[in-house]
Amino acid sequence: MNSLILKLRELREQTGQLVQATSKKCGVSADVLMAWESGGQQPSADELVKWAAGLGFELTPTPLDDQHVVYVDAEGNAAVDGKRVNLTPKESRALQRLARTPGQLVPHAQLLRHLYGNNPPPGQTAVRGLMAKLRRQLTPAKIEGQWGQGYIISGIVAES
Repeated sequence: MNSLILKLRELREQTGQLVQATSKKCGVSADVLMAWESGGQQPSADELVKWAAGLGFELTPTPLDDQHVVYVDAEGNAAVDGKRVNLTPKESRALQRLARTPGQLVPHAQLLRHLYGNNPPPGQTAVRGLMAKLRRQLTPAKIEGQWGQGYIISGIVAES
C-alpha cells in the first residue's frame, strides 16, 4: 500500500477523527475513504490533497522529475526522453485514448469499446495486461487503475 495513504490513515486515527467526519471534510463518501485506507482503491493526486486538507494538513504534489519527459501524440505514438517507444497497435490505441484526457478517469467499458469495438474479449485480463505493458514501457508516466472503474494516465505531455 502507498506510504502516503498509510500516513493519512495514521493521521486520521491519531487525531481521533472518524471516517465519516473526514469524508465530509474532504468531499468523498465514507465508503470511498475506507476503500482508500484499506488499499482497495487508489485516490488521485487531487483526492490525496483534499483528504489531507480534511485532516487539517497541506499536501503539495510535486511534478515528475523534469529530466524525464513522456510525449504522446494524437495517433498514440510515444517517446520517453526523446527515444521512440515501439508499441503494438493495441497499445498505441489504448495510449491514444488515455492521453486524450490526462489526469481523468477513462472508464473500463469505454476503453474496451475503443480497443475492440462491439466485440470485446471476455473478462478484463486483456486490458489489465495491456496496461501493465504500457506502464513498463512508459516509465516515468503513471497509469493508475481505479479498481472496477477504469484507468488514469498522468506524467505525460500530450499533443491535442
